[in-house]
Amino acid sequence: MRAFAAAIAMSVLSATAVTAAGANPAADVKPATAINPGAAKDQGAAAKKPADQQDVVLPNAVDLNQLADANTLVSKVSAVIGRFRSDPKMLDLMRRAKGVFVIPEFGHGTQIPSGRWGAGVMLVNANGHWSEPVFYGLGGGSLGQTNANGGALVLYIMNDRAMAKFRSASNWSLTPQTGLNTVTYSAAMPQDLSGGGADIVAWSAAGGPHSDTQVSVTDISLDTASNQAVYGTTDTRNILANNTLYINPAVINLARSMPSSASTGIAQNHQTSGHG
Repeated sequence: MRAFAAAIAMSVLSATAVTAAGANPAADVKPATAINPGAAKDQGAAAKKPADQQDVVLPNAVDLNQLADANTLVSKVSAVIGRFRSDPKMLDLMRRAKGVFVIPEFGHGTQIPSGRWGAGVMLVNANGHWSEPVFYGLGGGSLGQTNANGGALVLYIMNDRAMAKFRSASNWSLTPQTGLNTVTYSAAMPQDLSGGGADIVAWSAAGGPHSDTQVSVTDISLDTASNQAVYGTTDTRNILANNTLYINPAVINLARSMPSSASTGIAQNHQTSGHG
């Protein structure tokens, strides 16, 4: 079913590109109507219409603008992960982590759609097999004594206690009052990097005198609009199990680019199961 939905989505994008490229605005073409791809009766009726009156099948009326924003975020996350591929220590930390939470622009609130302060994604590591990313919105954050203003932030989730916070559907904040032991990468001890110490190891690329001293992120919440647009569901259990309605090549490639649990190489045998 995911493959069918992906083919449908590609046809929608192709149809949109043709229109944008210079379709005759005076042509008597019926406006596209979103229909549910699971409604066989509607599809059968559409197939009998003349070619110039065919309905464009949109998978559950996907918000294409929201999908474009989500894909842009995934591209930025991929660029952040790509920075670590030549750093053996960072790759080893990723392999040992239960998951990673990546915020490619920590504090660029004016550039985030819908007025949000920031956005990030979480990927879960299951013995070297990485999930596809779950999308989150952020309400605010700081680095040391100053508000965050740009640069990437990566939170390495080192144990199940910290992972439970991210997998929760409720809004929460990563602050000293949360009860999680968060250390910065530069101050981390060997036990923190091996999963036997800190709950979260934080790495920041923002720079500045206080950028790697203390990290806080407030109002972390699931971005239901992005998850729905990308996967056709807001159920994080299915997203993290790679068991969703739609296939998105960008998110699959991101998951496949993550390091495996082996001493060398990239995550292998990544499963992309789905309905149907």
